[in-house]
Amino acid sequence: MKKIDCTWIVDDDPIFLYYMRRIMRSLDAFEDVKICENGREALKDLKKASKIDNRSIPNLIFLDLNMPVMDGWQFLDELQKMEKSKDIIIYIVTSSVDPSDKEKASAYDFVEDYIVKPLKADNLKNIISKHINHYA
Repeated sequence: MKKIDCTWIVDDDPIFLYYMRRIMRSLDAFEDVKICENGREALKDLKKASKIDNRSIPNLIFLDLNMPVMDGWQFLDELQKMEKSKDIIIYIVTSSVDPSDKEKASAYDFVEDYIVKPLKADNLKNIISKHINHYA
């Protein structure tokens, strides 16, 4: 089975991270999964990865909006300013049901979808089928 090379989860919730790792492992569609607990850590690692090679840059990022240090919005703003050597697709996965957040997220070209937690296995399967042939 083809796999998505590099996927990052940017979220500070240990329960959500446990759930995501477990479901991702069961679906066996992700080659490398990296966890970042806030936007600043993800941004720092993304800058470092862009100096190494394209395989280190994530194909997909599952991004929470509400995190300490640097939230998802700040991360998106900084990512928008960066020169990227490959396209990164972002799925916002958040507990926010505020319609203005969903509308704001749609203004970012690289945000593919806005998903209210919990992310269900069927959601993840749809994401995989949408991107597996593109990235694998």
